[in-house]
Amino acid sequence: MLSPYLLKRELPRSNFAMNTALLGKLMVLNSLYIETIASMDGELVMAPYKYRGRTLFRPRLAAEFKRRNIPIILMPSKEEPPPWLKQLAIGQVVDNSMD
Repeated sequence: MLSPYLLKRELPRSNFAMNTALLGKLMVLNSLYIETIASMDGELVMAPYKYRGRTLFRPRLAAEFKRRNIPIILMPSKEEPPPWLKQLAIGQVVDNSMD
């Protein structure tokens, strides 16, 4: 069993997930409405809905992940993700200590 703290510390760095730099680049391209031209080398995205006060998943970017068959796993966050994002995500890491 993986600890949510380990996953949070490694967010979203692993051999198969998109790294922090790529996720930041995707957020910039998404704000310019040109996320479709981005190269995505990760097999999945593992990140919270909000990170350091910034929303990581907007509807267009999440739809682009779905279009490219890149699964989304939501990490624990202080703010509850919206229903549309929960529908697009394949799973969510649960952290019971945040209650």
